[in-house]
Amino acid sequence: MWRRYTYSDNVNDKIRRGKEFSEKLWNSHIEFIGISGSVSYNPQPEDDIDIFLITKNGWLWVEILWAFILRRMMGMGDICLSLSVDRKGALKLFRNLSSLQEKDAEHVIPVRGNEFYNTLLLETDPGKSKNRNETSLDHIGQKSEFTFMEIANIFLFFLLYPLQKLKEIRFNSIHISKEPELVYHILIGPNRLILDSEKYRTLSEYVGNYND
Repeated sequence: MWRRYTYSDNVNDKIRRGKEFSEKLWNSHIEFIGISGSVSYNPQPEDDIDIFLITKNGWLWVEILWAFILRRMMGMGDICLSLSVDRKGALKLFRNLSSLQEKDAEHVIPVRGNEFYNTLLLETDPGKSKNRNETSLDHIGQKSEFTFMEIANIFLFFLLYPLQKLKEIRFNSIHISKEPELVYHILIGPNRLILDSEKYRTLSEYVGNYND
């Protein structure tokens, strides 16, 4: 007799697929890769598998492009690169997390680069002074001369930016009338690609107001 597909099967399968993709994507130019979003909490069968990617400075859009290609090659249409930043972007992000984002950050399922990620989590420590001393991550925001890869990264950003905007517009035009909570906005730049949904914005504001 075929056994029923259970909630536990759904969770385990999504985590397995997320880890499989992450392991294939992992290389020496990536600082951290893990599974975030609903799969790290309470996934539903229709949910995408959100990947959290942090690359070395100057490599973000190179790795994003490779991730898009790899996703197609592996036939994993449910993989979503919802949060992709480089080291500079990660430090800025973790120093400005909302209450909900802090909780989400603690729920991320690390696949590779756990030590680097744990260092980032220290940046969310509420006991830190706003005028804190230099930390072990502060040096990553310092200016440096452009390398070839940083130039290539900016080129790929300008190449892929219109495609990401067209994808956003097309998706939102389909869902805005019937499922407005699915509408999302991309926060995009040479050192970040973040998909920010209306549903998450509303929830984040609610949690922030509740905590206040």
